[in-house]
Amino acid sequence: MPADPLGDDFAAVLFDLDGTLIDSTAAVLRSWEAWARGRGVPTPAISHGVPGRQVLADLVAPEELEPAFRELEQLETTLLGGLTVLPGAREALA
Repeated sequence: MPADPLGDDFAAVLFDLDGTLIDSTAAVLRSWEAWARGRGVPTPAISHGVPGRQVLADLVAPEELEPAFRELEQLETTLLGGLTVLPGAREALA
């Protein structure tokens, strides 16, 4: 194991994945577009960092929130094309 530049030993390192190791913007936008098409509604304007449930709460009835969120989550985990590995991510994880 390489020497620790901070002089400390760590048992684990926690990374914030999106925006740190990868850029998933294209995949997230595709997921929202697919969700909106499936619902027959215009694609909502989303801001990166706003939780999906919060956006959905403005778009669906309260009783539809959890099913809509599960649907969106399914799309986000299957429409992964276009993820970009950010510079230095592979080296940091090696």
